[in-house]
Amino acid sequence: MNLGEYISILEKIKNSRMVVPTGLGKCDSWRGSYDELCFSPIKNISIHDMLANAKNALKKTFYGYKGGEYTMSPFTEIHIEPDSCSWTDGEYAAQFIHSIDSNIDTEWKTEDWLVRKAVNLIINGIV
Repeated sequence: MNLGEYISILEKIKNSRMVVPTGLGKCDSWRGSYDELCFSPIKNISIHDMLANAKNALKKTFYGYKGGEYTMSPFTEIHIEPDSCSWTDGEYAAQFIHSIDSNIDTEWKTEDWLVRKAVNLIINGIV
């Protein structure tokens, strides 16, 4: 999932002041590929704040873990990690999904599929 898709999903939610028990909070340059973003899970966050965090990342320049400057666009891929210093290549996203529903099969799924599934679970209030 890219940043533009994520923003579009959040913008469609009518009650943006709704607080979800677990959502995606701050973002930073992803350690796996500095020109991509990672969002960290956070408890009790509103859709409005999730959207603000995502929109603030647009056209913002982030600094890579080992240097370099990376400006994010709507086409920037997003990931879910516990913090910006992590790079689990989907493993953390799978754990995040299993913390919500242990019956979801995450084996052999792409990281894009995992992020989409996690966002879907958050938005549908299952979290």
